[in-house]
Amino acid sequence: MQKTIKENQDVFAIVVANDSTMLAEHYQKGVNKDTRLLGWSMTKTIGNALFGILTKNQQIDITQDQLLPKWENDSRKNISLNNLLQMSSGSEWVEDYSKLSNATRMLYLDNDFSLRAIQSKSVEVPDQKWYYSSGTSNILSKIMRNTFDDDAEYATFPYDSLFYKINMKSAMIETDNSGNFCIVFLLLGHSKRLGKVWYAVFKPRRLVWISNFFAGVDRL
Repeated sequence: MQKTIKENQDVFAIVVANDSTMLAEHYQKGVNKDTRLLGWSMTKTIGNALFGILTKNQQIDITQDQLLPKWENDSRKNISLNNLLQMSSGSEWVEDYSKLSNATRMLYLDNDFSLRAIQSKSVEVPDQKWYYSSGTSNILSKIMRNTFDDDAEYATFPYDSLFYKINMKSAMIETDNSGNFCIVFLLLGHSKRLGKVWYAVFKPRRLVWISNFFAGVDRL
C-alpha cells in the first residue's frame, strides 16, 4: 500500500476492510482518515441506490420510457429509466478526460450537466450496448429531482433515505450550478459501510444490475 501511494501521486488513499473491520489503511501526504475525498464514480453507485429506494417507495417506475420532452418526437422516446440506470440508452457520448469531449465540455462549460447528454442523438438501440457515461448519470439526477414536489425534499432525500441510515454521516452531496446532484464527498473509511450494504444485498448472486440494488431495501 505504501509503495502504491508513493508511486502514484493521484492515489490519495487506500483502505482494506473485511465486513466491519478495518484491516489496513494508508494515505497520501496531506490526507488522513478525517479528510473528505471526492467520490467520483461512487456517486453513480449512490445515485442508482437512491433510484432503488424511490422504486421501493413506489415513487418511480424504472420501466418507464418517454422520459423527457426533448425525446418525445424521435427514437429516444423508447429509452427507459432502466436503460439509463444500466448505461445502455444507446445515446452518443464520449467519456474521455484527456481531450475535449462530451464529458470535459460538460464539466467545464455547462451550468446544467444534464443538458449536453439530453441533447445527444441516439446511435444504438436501447438495451443493446453498455457504455460508461457521466452524461447519463446527470440525466438521472435531473429526473430524480423532477420526482419531488420541491427542491427541499430533493436536497434531503439522500441523507434521510440512505446516508444516515447506514451511518455514512460524512457523505456530502453537491450539485451543479442548476441544482442537480452531481458529486459526493465522503471519508474513505465510511465508503466501506456502503460496500457492506451492497454485499448484504448481493452476496448470493454473481452478477446483478445495480438498478435493482434495493430489492432488499427493507433491511435499511
